[in-house]
Amino acid sequence: AEDYAADRLFGPLGIDIDFWTKDPMGYTWGGNYIRLTPREMARFGQLFLREGEIDGDQIVPASWVAQSTSVVSGGEWFQGIVVNQGYGYGWWNGTMGGHDFVYASGHGGQVIAIFADLDLVIVTTAHAHHDWYTAGQQTDGIMMIIRDEVLPAVLDN
Repeated sequence: AEDYAADRLFGPLGIDIDFWTKDPMGYTWGGNYIRLTPREMARFGQLFLREGEIDGDQIVPASWVAQSTSVVSGGEWFQGIVVNQGYGYGWWNGTMGGHDFVYASGHGGQVIAIFADLDLVIVTTAHAHHDWYTAGQQTDGIMMIIRDEVLPAVLDN
């Protein structure tokens, strides 16, 4: 997975993965415990905002972007912060501040939020607490900051 991702995804995005947790046999974990900088996270968000295309190159099929961000199952994660929430393949989606968006949410506040109608990618990182309750509270707080501070600031300009 690491070699494939480096060749087909991260390499074309200009992302050099310097840390990705491996199992005892040396295989990467796949969907988690990968270290990305905020700029790298934003680049990944741009890839999905642009329907799989970056710098004129189709890195990921547009059909996969659409499929992976479509609702496959429901869920209520950020009650009262994100409404009309559902889950796709690694991407949550819903409505915040009257705008539909998709987002990837990592433990304790690692977020890539994509508001296509605003042509906007928002990235947050935070200290990932080991305690799930504290990490959840922290992520709730970050989502409220996006809703109450960042979106109004963007919409005000």
